[in-house]
Amino acid sequence: MKICFPAALVAALALQAPAWAQTTPAATGGSSALGLATQKTVLYPSRNGRALDAEVVSWYSGFFGRPPTSSQLAGQQPYLIYDIDGIRVCVGVDPDHPDTSLGLERTAFYWMLPTAAAVEDKFEALKRADSRFVGFIVKLRKVAQRKDNDSQAARSQQAVQEVKEFIVKDPLGNEIGVINNPIYVPTR
Repeated sequence: MKICFPAALVAALALQAPAWAQTTPAATGGSSALGLATQKTVLYPSRNGRALDAEVVSWYSGFFGRPPTSSQLAGQQPYLIYDIDGIRVCVGVDPDHPDTSLGLERTAFYWMLPTAAAVEDKFEALKRADSRFVGFIVKLRKVAQRKDNDSQAARSQQAVQEVKEFIVKDPLGNEIGVINNPIYVPTR
């Protein structure tokens, strides 16, 4: 029996999706003027016939610090699924396969860490694991100290002093970004 991969993936995602993932303002008739909701799924495609093998599973499990939530490594359309902080990560969707073509040329998604030091630590850990990078770790800017009396702005400036990012390539050739983002001030 041949199962259509998109239907199988949609069914797997629907059955595993937590109920709270659908309670965003747009989904519940909330205040989003454009009907936009929070991004909940990231697709990292398998290109050029590259199989999802132990190296790919090990790399992603090491990157996320946990094993996949579900996986299917055998068959015509293998996949890995990770649930990371409410985001569904699907590895193995082939953009060139006629049944799964989504018109993807590349994935663009940055994973956020709370501090520039955490970004450096992640970069060093991936470097020790012989990962391939696009460029080097980048120090985007140093956030200047504010001299006004706005306490919220002062707390924000104390929480994030600098922004760092890097892009690493997974074994499938996808570019995965990591950044500490000052827009969302880390809480303690």
